[in-house]
Amino acid sequence: MPFYYSVANTHTTAAGAATQTLAADTRSVAARGHAISRIIAGAKGAAQDNQTLWQAWRPTVINTVGSAVVAEKHDLLSPAAGTTFQTVPTVGTKGAFPVVQLPFNSRAMVQWVALNPDEALTMSAGATVAGNMAFYDEQAAGVAVAIVYQITWYE
Repeated sequence: MPFYYSVANTHTTAAGAATQTLAADTRSVAARGHAISRIIAGAKGAAQDNQTLWQAWRPTVINTVGSAVVAEKHDLLSPAAGTTFQTVPTVGTKGAFPVVQLPFNSRAMVQWVALNPDEALTMSAGATVAGNMAFYDEQAAGVAVAIVYQITWYE
């Protein structure tokens, strides 16, 4: 049975319209991979009608280290997460296409869920591009938007 972990955080989009910003990433450790099973994103703060986008990308060049955030265990008896979650890492190189895109109005909240294990975004063991998933945000107008998000994975 896999162990489940989540991280919830906030990232503010760039104030420039249609400017993608790397908000966070997950990285597998050498011993085991991880699979992302749920992504939630929504806007926080002053209500405004602003088209916003949250995306998951597989990189072709791994991001460099950002600020580590300790994942919360879903079961308190689980071991600590092996996967590293980082906020604001330095941008590597994105793949050709995002694997998940969640467009939403800044008054809304969206969710992507893998309904069965075959649909999860699976990363290989090891801190390489095959073990890394990057999360970007962007907004359509020239107004920065605070995005609250939660990433859930299992190992």
